[in-house]
Amino acid sequence: MRYFNLSTRRTSNVFLFLSSIIPLILTVASKQIAFQRVNEVKLEHAAVASFDFNFPETDVALILTTFYPFGQDKVYAIPNVKEVFSGNPEKLITIDNKSKWPNQADGTEKGVIDEAPNSSFVLEAGGFFVAPSKATGSVILLDVTNPTNVQRTIISEPDNDFFYHHAVFIDINGDGRKDILAARALKSLNPFAKRKTASNLVWFEQPKSGATTAGTWHQHQLTNDSGPGVGFTFADLDNDGEIEIIASQFFSEQQLSLWWCNFNTTAGDNSKATSWTNCVNGTNVESIVIDNDEDAPFFDVELVDLNNDGKKDILTSTNTNNGKGAVFAFEQPPGNVKAKDANWIKHKLADGYTPTKKYLPGRGAPGTATSFYMHKDDQLPSILLSGDDAGIVDLLIPIEGQEFQYEKIRMVNSTGTIGKMTVGDVNGDGIAEVAIPLFAENKIAFYTFT
Repeated sequence: MRYFNLSTRRTSNVFLFLSSIIPLILTVASKQIAFQRVNEVKLEHAAVASFDFNFPETDVALILTTFYPFGQDKVYAIPNVKEVFSGNPEKLITIDNKSKWPNQADGTEKGVIDEAPNSSFVLEAGGFFVAPSKATGSVILLDVTNPTNVQRTIISEPDNDFFYHHAVFIDINGDGRKDILAARALKSLNPFAKRKTASNLVWFEQPKSGATTAGTWHQHQLTNDSGPGVGFTFADLDNDGEIEIIASQFFSEQQLSLWWCNFNTTAGDNSKATSWTNCVNGTNVESIVIDNDEDAPFFDVELVDLNNDGKKDILTSTNTNNGKGAVFAFEQPPGNVKAKDANWIKHKLADGYTPTKKYLPGRGAPGTATSFYMHKDDQLPSILLSGDDAGIVDLLIPIEGQEFQYEKIRMVNSTGTIGKMTVGDVNGDGIAEVAIPLFAENKIAFYTFT
């Protein structure tokens, strides 16, 4: 989802009416694909959804965020969401009523906080420049061990007009404690501002004690102000023991890039575990451009093996208002992935996405592309695509025997902006379930596959 689109429109939708009554059954790629809307939950300005498989006293919870341009944003949870997929009423509880444009709210695995190994947490990242009172965002840790008495800890240090899109737990300095790596950006609406655009990676060092106390996490900036600012992921792509970061640069350079720290291999046995600490404000940081297109900036990124060749591919999307928004996959090049002339093979998986009312400010399409296994025995992952301001959700089914070729199924036609959805096997039957925030319709739609 491109998180700053606020307008709505109202149209009739025969497809949604029918699909809420009977499963839609389609034959694609020599298979029958069936899905059905099984429930809806009302939630004004529903924005981002994520399944939490470690929420306390429940099998699986659904974490939800809302975006209010001029009001209070919140983070909610539906503790036992599999009941909602069974058609039962929801139990919606508030876990943060002080949020500022929460772009992310994800449950974490147990043990991410060293001094609270049995506690349950939700990691939140927020803020956005279109709402002046919310332009300065933050990274927040929610202790949801007792969902009726959530403890809220602000991790980040306030930095005027910087907002956060994505944050993850990872041990940066090799001390055995999980730190937080985050992408943030600055986009000024002031024509006289000294810095109009900036984006960078920062990490917050988990303290030995007091991790749930504000002001205890020390902040470090990794890249300069032309670094990643929206979506990113990380992996050891070349199996050398070093972590590389794959990222979109939506606000700064509008490109897809690979980042790494120039490790000091002469520093001793611990050099690789601690070398990221030697990368400060761009010093010792290197990068290559995988692809760039000024007309269609890259948005979210994911690493997933799409063709079952044992190597993870980059799944990404471009978000724009000019009709050039699309879904792409990039295959890793043979040899050195960090080489300046490395050939990342590019595949266009789907295109033709244009926002409705495209001339309104801040509108774009499509949103996030998410891979998933529809059935546990599937050999290749399918892809769910949020159309963002195109107001649709597409299901991309891999065609057997044709690498990087997909059948496209229109799964949802909404009345306006679609939020960031979540997909997973909620009830343990080996078949995926989907929760889709219908931002313009002020509700969450719940879908099952059969």
